Amino acid sequence: MQRLTQLIFFIFSLRTAMLLVAVWLLVSDRLPAAFLHAQDQIQTHIFRLGLAMSELPTPKTQLTVIHVPDEEYDHWLVDLSGSVQLEQLIDKKDESAILGLVLERPLPLAQPAAEELLGEIQRGRKARDVHYTDVQDLLARREKLLTALTAPSTVLGLMDQSSHEHGIVVEDGFTRYPQALRDWLWPWPAPLPETVISPELQYFPIDSAPSPSRRLASLEDDQVVPMFPLQFWAASQHLPPPESGPEQVLSWRRDRGFAFGIEEIATSVKAEITPLYGAFSGIRASMRQVALSAVLGGEKLTGWILVGRDSSPVLEQSAQMIASLGDGAFLVEPVWWPVVQKALMVGAAVFLVLLVPLWSLKWGIGISATALLALAGGQLVGQSLFGYWLPCGDVWLFIAVGLPVMLLWRLKKKLWLNLFERADAASRALASIALAEGRLEDTWRHLRPCRSTPETLDALYQLGQRYELIGDFANALRVFKHLRRRRWRYRDVSVQIKRLRACLSYQQIHDQPSHEEGFTDDAARVSAAG
Repeated sequence: MQRLTQLIFFIFSLRTAMLLVAVWLLVSDRLPAAFLHAQDQIQTHIFRLGLAMSELPTPKTQLTVIHVPDEEYDHWLVDLSGSVQLEQLIDKKDESAILGLVLERPLPLAQPAAEELLGEIQRGRKARDVHYTDVQDLLARREKLLTALTAPSTVLGLMDQSSHEHGIVVEDGFTRYPQALRDWLWPWPAPLPETVISPELQYFPIDSAPSPSRRLASLEDDQVVPMFPLQFWAASQHLPPPESGPEQVLSWRRDRGFAFGIEEIATSVKAEITPLYGAFSGIRASMRQVALSAVLGGEKLTGWILVGRDSSPVLEQSAQMIASLGDGAFLVEPVWWPVVQKALMVGAAVFLVLLVPLWSLKWGIGISATALLALAGGQLVGQSLFGYWLPCGDVWLFIAVGLPVMLLWRLKKKLWLNLFERADAASRALASIALAEGRLEDTWRHLRPCRSTPETLDALYQLGQRYELIGDFANALRVFKHLRRRRWRYRDVSVQIKRLRACLSYQQIHDQPSHEEGFTDDAARVSAAG
């Protein structure tokens, strides 16, 4: 009963819950939103403190962000006839300028249905139709707009979707490792949920999910597909769109990052970087923000141009990401960090679950505070001196929350121990009275459920001696065996058991009458009777 109570106490305890949470954090890829929010808050404060200690790169990117009113933006996404201002904007662009469009859905002018409808009108009416000239003009506008949108200097971004047909061949630098270990150490990004197919235009995905680290590429059909900011950067370097084949210009390797010819951008093993500009850092890049009407009435546009809906937060996020790439203002999670991060989580779990219950309150709190400061200091040093992004918010949060939980478990355990001690003291008192009165079975009944404390073991030893004094070797042997099961090398219990077994064997042999003794007794009884 005692062991069953201890087992139930261990299973349904905060200590076991902490151990299960640690295992869950190690193996789970999807964490609750509340945990991720708290983790981001911790990392945000440490990240901003590191920015205050670091020297930021000099702004050098000339980025113009054009805010399109909602009504005009919706016209672009509905019909070709509503894209007059888009055509005017493209005409305002200098030949050397790079244009990026942040789109919420594909442009309908490139859909096969619209193209086929215009073709039927042209083929069916020809010169006899008074609207033939209008149809020809509409087709000419469409072809001109398609030519501009498919030019190398124009990049189309589609929110959370992609129809890019070609991926980037991955140069895996870790082929010598087993596949299972590679998947554990260097996991691939999750594939995109859906795709939009367009026969002529290429859309590059825009990741709109709030996260400190931003993806430069995503996985689609076992290929690395560049995200919109990365492709915008590649277009600014006058590189052609990525194509499948050995002579491609854009490549990526887990331990090196992206390579654009001689240009390189280091990334994490998930193809991510942490930009120094944006909502996460609180630092805004130096850029020109103008309205569409002001652009159409002004001079030629030069440099990097980003166009999107005026009220869209994704436009601002994409602009800050592109500016971070242009200024080189970003941090990189090193390739060895995933292994170190998991090792830190294992160490934190061992410390909280195994060591904190053994140490004093002062030592537990002191070492926990030191560990938290060391984690924060490591992230600050890596960020300010080496340009590393070491996201230890999960370990930080696990220790910060786990320490009070384990201290509460210690308090609960102490209360349970006080209750057990009071019950043991009462049972030992009753056993002492029964032993003094010679009621040995009652003494055994009172001592048996008590915990294996020195007082209980000593009382059991005395009970075994009392059984031996009255010649009850069987019960004395039972008590000493029970005592040895509780404490293997308690006093001379093993010697006592050997001696009691010998005494019990001798007693059993002595109590059995022999045939000769039986014959003598019968003869004596016959003689007496005669």
